Amino acid sequence: MQYPSSTTYMFRHARRPGRRGLRNRLLAGLFAALASQAGMAESSPLLLVQPMEHTPVGNVVAQHFVRWMPHYLGEKATLHRPSNAGGMDAIVWAARSGPPERTLVLMSQLWLGRLEALPAARVWVPLQIVLQGSWCLMAPEARNLPDFAALQAWLRTMGRPVRLGLPFNFGFPELWMQAMSRKTGLTWQASTYGTARQTVQALAAGKVDLVLDRCGDSSQYLGNPQERERSGYAGVQVLAQVGAPTPLAAATFAQWQLPPLPLGWMAWFASESMPEERREAVGKALYAILLRPDTQALIAAQQQQPVRMSPSESQNFVRRAQVQSESLRNWLERSADPLRELNSRIP
Repeated sequence: MQYPSSTTYMFRHARRPGRRGLRNRLLAGLFAALASQAGMAESSPLLLVQPMEHTPVGNVVAQHFVRWMPHYLGEKATLHRPSNAGGMDAIVWAARSGPPERTLVLMSQLWLGRLEALPAARVWVPLQIVLQGSWCLMAPEARNLPDFAALQAWLRTMGRPVRLGLPFNFGFPELWMQAMSRKTGLTWQASTYGTARQTVQALAAGKVDLVLDRCGDSSQYLGNPQERERSGYAGVQVLAQVGAPTPLAAATFAQWQLPPLPLGWMAWFASESMPEERREAVGKALYAILLRPDTQALIAAQQQQPVRMSPSESQNFVRRAQVQSESLRNWLERSADPLRELNSRIP
């Protein structure tokens, strides 16, 4: 038997471990890179910002989308509120510090008129409408107010400005108050409170005369006599609401000849800096979650109106609403007949 020379033997056996070592090093590097990417994905989830701190509906909806986003987008998602900030502070944080490729903000129509406060470098693009909601006009239950004429007569006996409780003193509620001042020929003053419960409790306590608020935020208390008594909603009645009649109110704003209000809505927004392909992928995931039967049922359970708008329909809807919001104040001040102008512009 002829053995290889020691030089050849040593070379062959030294080279084989070298090949294995190189291969192992390459595989180790590959696995390390994959692990690093996985760790990055794990540590960098999609951030869903819900800035409406006193809106229970917003919290419920946002948490639901966070739950299902990994299933439809393939990425971890988390509900993010920077340093417990809410309202405009949370939106400003999202604009200044939120990574544009993985930050979404849930906004309502009330914020459209305030987006000018955001940094100019960040423009928000609507991705998906998730719901629409109604507005309710509430008054003390002790008052017999079957129609607008009775309301007008009562307001004129006060001899002082009408005190209106609002969730926010900007946007469409503020403009509606201005229109009511024109219609009644009286001075109206707004008082804002942090939550729907606080606003209506102020009405029950006589601190305000009327309340205009989102029906969905108040319905959990107004529908149950025991809960109304416990939470301070006793002695409150709903005079009318926007849209079709519901168990909360038999009359509509149109039937009462009140200045109209557009239905409220909530939508997910993304930064314009998010790549277009990325926005399309995120929008498709949001739409898929919206169409789930449990999502539709969840929204309806919050006394809101579920919608089934596609991402493109959502974008067109929000852009129209944004133009409408930006122009409302200007033509309300110019118009000789603001109520007719409001009716002609708001469906």
